[in-house]
Amino acid sequence: AIRDAVAAGDIETCDPAEKAAALAGLIEGILTQARILNDTEIIRTLPELSLRILGAKDLAQTSENHS
Repeated sequence: AIRDAVAAGDIETCDPAEKAAALAGLIEGILTQARILNDTEIIRTLPELSLRILGAKDLAQTSENHS
């Protein structure tokens, strides 16, 4: 999916394997933090942070489409 998004020009050019590893770390970290703090609100930041890590070119529009 990351490779397809790069090809479509939706995210900046990158190494898809690196971005996938970064996203996996983000997800694991956010979920761990939510469990430790017993606060599911932290998970709400995941979509926007994921798009920032991927380098989504139109962050505002992309966020609205996935809300």
